[in-house]
Amino acid sequence: MQQETDFILREVQRLTHFISNLISNISTMNTNDIEDGIKETDDFIRKEWKFSFKDIILMSKKDFLIKLKNTPDIHLEKLAKLLFLLIIKGRKNSNLINYDWNELTSKAIILLNNLDERSKIFSIERMQLKSTLSKFLQ
Repeated sequence: MQQETDFILREVQRLTHFISNLISNISTMNTNDIEDGIKETDDFIRKEWKFSFKDIILMSKKDFLIKLKNTPDIHLEKLAKLLFLLIIKGRKNSNLINYDWNELTSKAIILLNNLDERSKIFSIERMQLKSTLSKFLQ
């Protein structure tokens, strides 16, 4: 039983570390290179959660929340931050017309709201991310 718990803990830590690296890479990325960040993020999401960046855009709100239901909160927090950075950088790049940024923004807000509902701890960062994203939809 202890080995199983250790394995799960290591997997959670591995994913957390990888997502943190993606966030770091995207935050330092030039706006013109954001397509590389999208591809890297897409590969990661597809591998770990069995859906793609475009799938997030195309999913209904309900399906999106169902897909993320059993995902640890720490990973959802990181995913929200990752989506936030991609949205900020992607909206600045007019060459990326293949993405429905409003729909992705809406899904990021849904994710942040879901985290607020799941968490017992108030997060100023989540509130700030939602506030910034909401301005894009107005």
